[in-house]
Amino acid sequence: MLPDAKHKHDHSLTRKCVMLIANNTAPLLGSKSQAMKEAWAFVKKGSAVTSAVGVTFGGCQNVLRRLEQHPIQDVGYLLQREPDNPYDTNAIRVDGYLWGRCAGQAGHLPRDLAAMLAPLMDAGVAFHIPQHAIYGGWGRGVSLGVKLRIRFAPAN
Repeated sequence: MLPDAKHKHDHSLTRKCVMLIANNTAPLLGSKSQAMKEAWAFVKKGSAVTSAVGVTFGGCQNVLRRLEQHPIQDVGYLLQREPDNPYDTNAIRVDGYLWGRCAGQAGHLPRDLAAMLAPLMDAGVAFHIPQHAIYGGWGRGVSLGVKLRIRFAPAN
């Protein structure tokens, strides 16, 4: 839905995305002007790099352990909105995939990033994760984590 950075921008769509993000993040950031700056920076860049949070809850560690045993080209991640999440109405779950099948939940996006992406996802904007890496787990009791690059999916 968002214009590809290499092509001519649809300015009305870009402005709509910025306003959706800014309106949703202003309460978290404390001011509308700061929210507008963050929103413009995010939309202009077209991607974000983050680590999933909540990776030590539920079965996330089991999912990450399973995924780390396979070549990176066999593993993928998808984002799933959780508007009914009791802790955060902007919550976005990170699901791990192995050979195109869901292996289970690997965590959530951090609250600030979820606040930016949630209104866009709710409006039909798609995202994809072209790069990812599992890290950690190098000792007894050390948890695994997953770092993700999230990009606006190209418009169809």
